[in-house]
Amino acid sequence: MVLSVAKAAEALGLRSAGAEAARNARNKHTMREKFREAGVPSPDFRAIYSEHDMISAVQELGYPLVLKPTYLACSIGVTLLDGTRNPVEVFREVQQDIRENTGDSLLFNEECLFLVEEYMEGCNADWYDNPLYSDYVSVEGMMVNGVYRPVAITDKTPMLSSFTETSHIVPSVLDAEAQDIIVEACRQANESLGLQNCPTHTEVKLMKNRQVGIIETAARFGGWNIIPQINDVFGINLTKAWAEVLLYGDSAQLPSHVLSHSDKARCNMRIYLQDNPLDPSRKYQFEGYEKIDHLLSEGVFIHTETEIPRHTVVSSIPHQNAMSFVSTLDLESADSLVLAESVRSIREGVKLKVRELEDLKMEVHS
Repeated sequence: MVLSVAKAAEALGLRSAGAEAARNARNKHTMREKFREAGVPSPDFRAIYSEHDMISAVQELGYPLVLKPTYLACSIGVTLLDGTRNPVEVFREVQQDIRENTGDSLLFNEECLFLVEEYMEGCNADWYDNPLYSDYVSVEGMMVNGVYRPVAITDKTPMLSSFTETSHIVPSVLDAEAQDIIVEACRQANESLGLQNCPTHTEVKLMKNRQVGIIETAARFGGWNIIPQINDVFGINLTKAWAEVLLYGDSAQLPSHVLSHSDKARCNMRIYLQDNPLDPSRKYQFEGYEKIDHLLSEGVFIHTETEIPRHTVVSSIPHQNAMSFVSTLDLESADSLVLAESVRSIREGVKLKVRELEDLKMEVHS
């Protein structure tokens, strides 16, 4: 959609991300090439067109590696290769597990559908004072006439698996130096793609000695409930800001520097099947979960709570853990830290109500 809109706007002489730049941001292989050309901090990589390419990439880069589709989102198909299994077999399984996304690959209309890149080792301890947070963040920003304008950093809690997000919290608790390092890397990344006028959502790995690596960026707003959270916490309207940028070339809604202070904090989190020890080879009928109010830290309350429909048949889908959530919670407090505490408490203490379905077993790749 971003690319189609950019092409239409360009043909009409209207402001947009720019057609070629939107393609750079949509194609993760092209994105990596642009990052490398501009010296943006990011991992070495190889395009994967065939099983032979997979073998060559492993020989050249070594383990650990990350295999990812170049055209999907939500970490679908993103898989850690650590040398414990034959990489070609894993490649085949990932292709099989995401086959229902064939329509996406056809719309993508690019030759390279996969890439392998070096795994960036995170280091929470060099950035945060406690283990409640993950080793990466996302940053919302806006490109205005080719110049990057940062808006806000969103902290994350530890992931469910190697690549499945659990929650997003604003405002960030990172210190000013850390935020400056992150924002500068985001500026380099987004400007290297040639983006002109569009929102940006950039994911950044936090590594040892306060080094960063750009996971990826996108010429769009962040998903989940990130934008409404930022709007509420900081009293801005990013959708209006984007409209004003497109219409007038700038917006007074946009801050002059990254936002980091507020008397309100918000968290959007998900409860997953994997938060309870369920057999990944089985299918279950979801019947809700026990009340979680006692798991909330003092001063935290549930703003909204949205479960999937009762009696829904659910299961863990290999390489698509992000799709196995059963509830989304929007938490509010005056303090970001107690929100992170509540996320940990909920994930450790939630008790799902599910019924195992007989004769419904899935094939699971080990």
